[in-house]
Amino acid sequence: MTLAAAPHKSRPITPFKLTPTDEEMILARARYQYMTVEHWVRYFEDEDKRRYRQRRSQTLSDNNYLI
Repeated sequence: MTLAAAPHKSRPITPFKLTPTDEEMILARARYQYMTVEHWVRYFEDEDKRRYRQRRSQTLSDNNYLI
């Protein structure tokens, strides 16, 4: 006989907060109709933050700030 699974502990839902970088990305997106990660990197002139820009744009998209 198997034991019943322990109930999941519920975690509080924390609202998404925009960071200053998020705000800059949204403003840049408002100015230009279509932006890829390559465009973000060129716009912000920071080649070392490519993966960071990908994650931030994905997070903004997941929270309905970007389409």
